[in-house]
Amino acid sequence: LLKAGAFAAGIAAVDRFAQSVSLSLLSVPLVTSIAVACTMPQSDAARPRSIIGGHGISFCLTLIAHSTAVPPVVTAAIILVAMQIASTPHPPAALTPFLVAAHADLASRLALPLAAGCLVAAGIAFALRRIENHERFPVG
Repeated sequence: LLKAGAFAAGIAAVDRFAQSVSLSLLSVPLVTSIAVACTMPQSDAARPRSIIGGHGISFCLTLIAHSTAVPPVVTAAIILVAMQIASTPHPPAALTPFLVAAHADLASRLALPLAAGCLVAAGIAFALRRIENHERFPVG
């Protein structure tokens, strides 16, 4: 019940951030990130470094690839490799190039809800891990 409530609260928060820049919740690639944070807070993919770093890498590489017409599937593959090299594995972040390719105007409005949503997802994972295991969440 706690995890379901955390998921609903996280989705509601991201939806508010998305609406603040006139985006649909479906345009922000964070629903799966919040699901990972809520269902597997102990996993590497739910670490703050992975959530924030993975989405940061994905967003930056997506902007570069989108401006140079690199296909989204190639961009996603490069993103997954970059996340592994940076030790920030967060597979849901690889969705970003597909969303930007499908909605050309999305790239310019995605930064704020994506950044805020990453903080929400990382905060949820942090809190759930603390509650479940009574331990500090590893940041690095």
